[in-house]
Amino acid sequence: MVLMRCLAPLTRINKAANNTDISALLHRPFHAGIDEVGRGPLAGPVIVAAVCFTDDILPDWCADIRDSKKLSAEKRTRLAEKITAYAPHAYAAADIVTIDGLNILHATMKAMHDVAHRISAQMPAEQNIMHFWVDGNRLPDNMPQNASAIIKGDQSHLAIAAASILAKTLRDRLMQRLALRYPAYDWQNNMGYGTKKHLSGLADHGISPHHRSSFSPIKQMLAQ
Repeated sequence: MVLMRCLAPLTRINKAANNTDISALLHRPFHAGIDEVGRGPLAGPVIVAAVCFTDDILPDWCADIRDSKKLSAEKRTRLAEKITAYAPHAYAAADIVTIDGLNILHATMKAMHDVAHRISAQMPAEQNIMHFWVDGNRLPDNMPQNASAIIKGDQSHLAIAAASILAKTLRDRLMQRLALRYPAYDWQNNMGYGTKKHLSGLADHGISPHHRSSFSPIKQMLAQ
């Protein structure tokens, strides 16, 4: 599976030598951030990532972490490489079967629940996560630790912003690979969102196996 080949392993953390000014984003050690990418597109999965910085003092490059939407693709890729090499992290996905079966909200909540348990299981016994920060206004059920939902958390909390970078980097990579198999929809540029080129591809070539049947206009096309 493409997703599993993209996942990086848990990395043990070494104490950073230098402090960094991250006053613009809230940071607390052993507080994990969770964020998702891909709720809005017409095609492809939702990807959720979790990141937990365990050091109180962080390396200087952490000052560049911010909401993934505010970073260029090149900078996101560089930061994703540094984050995955430095911090415990995990991924989960909601595929189109789950999205169409549960609806997009519940599918996303399920993936957030899964990623929280996945990163908790990866942590060494002496490094338990103290709290989860979840981007958005709603929490999944049965979280492994206490958690808070934070609206626009990727703009205010360092661990959530880091998770948003990992989730977007992985999802963009997945959509670019799918675009090689389904070039008619321009997924390498629109990442599955309903752009003019994507909708034109749907009109000319029909629905692919990676389109969400519960989303308009795919739902209407299937009903014809």
